[in-house]
Amino acid sequence: PESVSYKEAISTKATKPLWYCSHWWGLSVLDFVASCEEHTRLRKLDERTSSYWVCAYANRQHDLEKEVAQENIAETAFYKAMQDSHGVLLILGRKAMPFQRIWCSFE
Repeated sequence: PESVSYKEAISTKATKPLWYCSHWWGLSVLDFVASCEEHTRLRKLDERTSSYWVCAYANRQHDLEKEVAQENIAETAFYKAMQDSHGVLLILGRKAMPFQRIWCSFE
């Protein structure tokens, strides 16, 4: 297909998310990854089998308008991923910016 997500580009295997990541993209990718690694360490998770749902990697970014324009929010990938996940990992950063983002508030 013309538009695929990063996840679809690197693997065709369906993966159920264990953790849904809620965050603000103003945090560097390295800090974001470090936060996920620290979460894995603190929870004593097996890093080979732990899976995190991240919108930028799971959604087809070129088709994102279709995704967020759903009339029923329960039909969005965001909502479905939250329902499938064991929990939500809220990555705050120093300024706690997710609390100022309406989408993060929904999550």
